[in-house]
Amino acid sequence: MESCKESTVTGFNEFIRSQKKIPGEATVKLVQFDDQYETVFDKRLEDCPELNQSTFMPRGSTALLDAQGRTIVELGQELAALPKQERPSKVIVVTLTDGLENASQHYNLEKIGELIREQRDKYHWDFVFLGANQDAIETAAAMNIPLPSAMSYSTSKAGMMGLARVAAVAYAQRNIRVNSIVPGTMDTPMNHSVLCDQESRDEYSRAVPLGRLGKPDDVEGLAVFLASDESAYCTGGLYMCDGGLTAV
Repeated sequence: MESCKESTVTGFNEFIRSQKKIPGEATVKLVQFDDQYETVFDKRLEDCPELNQSTFMPRGSTALLDAQGRTIVELGQELAALPKQERPSKVIVVTLTDGLENASQHYNLEKIGELIREQRDKYHWDFVFLGANQDAIETAAAMNIPLPSAMSYSTSKAGMMGLARVAAVAYAQRNIRVNSIVPGTMDTPMNHSVLCDQESRDEYSRAVPLGRLGKPDDVEGLAVFLASDESAYCTGGLYMCDGGLTAV
């Protein structure tokens, strides 16, 4: 998840804010997984905290099937233990991942498909699968999650870089130059939900060799240079603008 960490945090926080404005009651349970399984929080919607750098920490491998299986089983047991009148009228399970399954030991794809089919058909649960850097629709179909509930949510940075290189070669004979600017964490409104407090800002800044967050002016200067005749012999390049973070 590291490759799309900021967009994930921003999107989640915006979703929670929008849901809080809608009348009704809901409970949100957030589980984070890799080769470990961790419940980040399980709260009423109105009490849900926003994600930040301390509560959302991408790590290593992807035990996707184990995480799905454990979540479905444990959530089903929790709801079965409630008095009927206290059970929710709708349960929605959303899986968000940018990694392919590579570490599960207890569940396989067939078993997950069976669990999802049972909860969907018998208890009317809804399942949504959002995957990056993979064919999310194909993966979801193997889990018995229907097409309208599956989506690829991000284009990888590597794919965009590759596209820039290909375009640079293809258009060079027309004297059209194509370069990529790869920014680091920028202090812009899009990232305000991630950089929501001084502790988060300081944590990001400490990780950058230049010791500060990026500013729009940092990217602007580089973009102006690449668009000018001063860079007339530059094409197909990847220009890092991250305060030295990728050099660490």
